[in-house]
Amino acid sequence: MEEKSNITVIIPLNGLTENDVPYFERAINSLKNMETKPDEVIITMCNCPDMNQFIEAYDFNGLNVSKIINPDANSFAKQINFAAKNVKTKYFSVLEFDDEYTKKWFSRIKEYEKHYPEVKIWLPIVVDINPDKTFLGLTNEAVWAMNFGDELGFLDEQALNNFPNFQTSGAVIETNSFVDFGGFKSNIKLTFIYELLLRLVHQDVKTMTIPKVGYIHTNFRENSLFWNYKTNKELAISPKEADFWIQTARKEYFYPYEREITVEV
Repeated sequence: MEEKSNITVIIPLNGLTENDVPYFERAINSLKNMETKPDEVIITMCNCPDMNQFIEAYDFNGLNVSKIINPDANSFAKQINFAAKNVKTKYFSVLEFDDEYTKKWFSRIKEYEKHYPEVKIWLPIVVDINPDKTFLGLTNEAVWAMNFGDELGFLDEQALNNFPNFQTSGAVIETNSFVDFGGFKSNIKLTFIYELLLRLVHQDVKTMTIPKVGYIHTNFRENSLFWNYKTNKELAISPKEADFWIQTARKEYFYPYEREITVEV
């Protein structure tokens, strides 16, 4: 019998075009091919009839998949917060539909938690690629550089204040820690992931990067969130605004829940 992972995978969907389907299939195939599979896959989605029909007809080949409709599905942060409250396992992990897990990632979690039971968030080393699968770089690896933080391999407040570039998609996160400390703040644009990590490590939620590639992330897919921030005239973020959101994250992480933010750019 296959060992349970005690992990639920959350896949947020706000829409799937014909061009998106190959990405989705690659993401699902990565789940099917994992040595240790998730206990459950939750697809959180808007109430879109075409996408609903597509998901209902899709062959998930033995994966335990459930679908939930989020009535307020207009942001990535809200999608994850909504789904996390429906998670029944100890951990959850976010799989963006255009990304994929490596075969051994959840197996690594089982190995490492035996030796580091105090850890609540496990970050993978992320391989960043573009839609043509060209290698762009790595993310989450910085904690393994000498003198980056207080403890090799672990995130801390000082390190995050000096270096904001970390990724939580693909991470394995203790569900209670995420929910109890307020989840993502959906009113923080661009840096809501950074603010969450600052807030959690400030609350002594032990966060470690496993020194193995666990996740492959597609950057700048057309119509993705950060593609829109870079290219969409209505949504584009200037360098000045980007700096505002970084500074906002550094101010707001002391507070567990959203506060009103006045944008000043």
